[in-house]
Amino acid sequence: MVKPFKHTRAAFAFMAVLFLLLVILDSLIFFWERDVLFEESYNQTQNELELIGTFVTEPLLRQEFTIVEQFMNHWGELKEDVISLKAFSPDGSLFAEYKRPFKISESFTKNHSVEFFGQHLLDLEITKDLSPAIHHLRDFKQRLVFQSLLITIIIGILLWFVLGFLSIKPLETEIEKRMQAEKNLQMAHDRLEELVEARTRELREANIELHNEIYEKYKIQEELLKAKKLESVSVLAGGLAHDFNNILAAIMGNISLALLYTDHDDKRHKLLAEAEKASLRAKDLTQQLLTFSKGGEPVKTLASIEEVIRDSANFVLRGSNVQCKYHFTKDLWPVEVDSGQISQVIQNIVINARHAMPDGGIIDVTCENYDKTQKDRLLTQADSYLKITIQDNGVGMPPKLLDKIFDPYFSTKREGSGLGLAICHSIISKHNGYIKVESVQGEGASFIFYLPALKGQQPAEQLAKETFQIIGSGKALVMDDEEMIRDLAGEMLSYSGYRVVFSKNGEESIDFYKKEMETGIPFDFVILDLTIPGGMGGKEAIKKILQIDPKAKVIVSSGYSNDPVMANYKEYGFSGVIAKPFQLKNLQKTINSVFVDDQ
Repeated sequence: MVKPFKHTRAAFAFMAVLFLLLVILDSLIFFWERDVLFEESYNQTQNELELIGTFVTEPLLRQEFTIVEQFMNHWGELKEDVISLKAFSPDGSLFAEYKRPFKISESFTKNHSVEFFGQHLLDLEITKDLSPAIHHLRDFKQRLVFQSLLITIIIGILLWFVLGFLSIKPLETEIEKRMQAEKNLQMAHDRLEELVEARTRELREANIELHNEIYEKYKIQEELLKAKKLESVSVLAGGLAHDFNNILAAIMGNISLALLYTDHDDKRHKLLAEAEKASLRAKDLTQQLLTFSKGGEPVKTLASIEEVIRDSANFVLRGSNVQCKYHFTKDLWPVEVDSGQISQVIQNIVINARHAMPDGGIIDVTCENYDKTQKDRLLTQADSYLKITIQDNGVGMPPKLLDKIFDPYFSTKREGSGLGLAICHSIISKHNGYIKVESVQGEGASFIFYLPALKGQQPAEQLAKETFQIIGSGKALVMDDEEMIRDLAGEMLSYSGYRVVFSKNGEESIDFYKKEMETGIPFDFVILDLTIPGGMGGKEAIKKILQIDPKAKVIVSSGYSNDPVMANYKEYGFSGVIAKPFQLKNLQKTINSVFVDDQ
């Protein structure tokens, strides 16, 4: 017979080994729980710092420092785990501080720099309490140890009873039972190893999945923050562009009128022409701001692409050690494009080429007529195109970056936003074109894009040289909430031979149109501002005017040139469109096109 002492010793030995295995497993689980908990705290703190930076940026720009300090105190009181929140000015001095009156032994500190379009505004430092997390981990560890101890005791007691039951058997039976028990024990051991391995694998997979979920959540929050910032810029850009376009409209319009009253040989004529060209560049800049912030459908007009390319490239290279060489095929086909948006494409690509050649160099710009072939499967919108190639001799790009180069927020430059080439891709796509990049690292890069062309029509260089001046007659109604725009439009239309009636909003325009219809001599055409703050705009007013006179010729005008109504004006009942600011020749062309299309 086997002595009970030996059974007890075996049971205790097994319990010790089992308890050791469980403790090792508990340690792995504990460290995993600790890493996850601390990672979540750090990520949450970083997101809070970025959110605080977003909220205080606008007051800082307005120099409302009291609001910044009040917001920091409110944030500290609201978040119970915040021990201190400090703001430092760019020179390192303490700008504002929130601090709880009691001290915490377990804490951590995170820092964040707040910048606005490259301007360093301030540095934020936050210290948060880690005591809740530490207490949670201690309780979690105690539960794991207690569970392991309980499992070991239960298995040990069961084993002791089994061995005790075997001790009362005959020796032969005991030997047989012992062999069977050893076999069972080995199987249990193997099974336990399998379970431990399976559990470890499950925990590892769960850890990876949780890490991926946390990372995805962080990326989503990051993208939302970018979207909110972009939306804020969009609202600001729209308002600034509209107000600036109204002011610019008065400047450009008066310059164009002054040019008509000035002899070509007069020195003042050259100065006015330069001022007009600078005003047109300012107009393109406002359009770029709108395209950057909101996008929008292109407002297409027949244009000379050569002039757009030269002006855009020369503008961004002015004062740099990089220059362009132009290669334009004779008799280029004309294209219908939004000149402001295509100008932005040229500028973004040329700026990238300039950055790729810090020591200077040559950018080759080639423009040629191109007929689609069977190999051009990606050119699906037309049969004839203009092919524009912009090639530099800079550092080039590795192959792995070529597929990502047009992705939003992808940038190889530390100071880049990652939006420039994404906007280029969006603009070319909305023009029913196609853009691609070819590059060999160390040998430069070539950006190639195709724009649908009007083959068989007047060559582009003749279009660029064409002058246009129309003197008409009749009666016009002009609606705009800005007095200087009304006065300018009145001067231009009076110069062009029209009598002008003005209105400030849609309600006045409808009343004027009704009265003129009753006299039997209606307005020959109407120009409506699309947006009237606090009143009826052109989109609503045209519905009423067309009810009064279905044959009314109505032109829509707006400083928001990326509004869908401007791109698809005929769908809303308008006969023509003109974007502010505009020149006299643009206004005359638009009026002429309205009457020509009606014939």
